[in-house]
Amino acid sequence: MAVLFSAATRGFYDPQLHAPASVPEDAVPISREEHAALLAGQAAGKRIIPGADGRPELADPPAPPPPPPVRRLAPLAFRRRFPPATRAAITLAAAQALAAGDPTLQVFLDDLAASRFVDLDAPETRAGVAAMVAAGLLTESEAAAVLADGTPDEAAGSPA
Repeated sequence: MAVLFSAATRGFYDPQLHAPASVPEDAVPISREEHAALLAGQAAGKRIIPGADGRPELADPPAPPPPPPVRRLAPLAFRRRFPPATRAAITLAAAQALAAGDPTLQVFLDDLAASRFVDLDAPETRAGVAAMVAAGLLTESEAAAVLADGTPDEAAGSPA
C-alpha cells in the first residue's frame, strides 16, 4: 500500500493510520520504497520538498546565512591593526601631547587598554581614530582600514 504526501503540509500520511478525512486533498501517492529513500535522504542532511508536480523530492539545505559582521575586537587585536611604526608614533604623540597639557590621546589609549573589547562603532572609538587622523598619525584610508569589519580571530583575541 502506498504512502501519501501533501505538498501543502509537507507531510506524509499513511492510509493505515490516518482517516481519509484527515488527509489533505492535494496528497499524492508514493511507494513505500520512495518514502524510505526520502527519509534516508533527510537523515543524511537533505530536505524533503514538494516538486513542481506536488511529489516529494530531496533538495540540498539552503546555505547558511553569512555571519554578522564582527564589530567588537579584543583590544590587542585592535592595536595590531596599526603597523608597529604607527603604534610607536601614536605612543610618542600621546606622551608629547600629555606633556604639553593635552591628555586626549593618552586617555583614548588608556581606555583602550582598560577595555574588555573595542566597539568599532562606538563614538569614542571613532573619535579617537579621527583624532589620530587630525594629528597626522593616520591617513583617511588607514583610518577606514582600522575601523573595517573584524575577523572572528580578532573578536576572540586570538594571536594574529
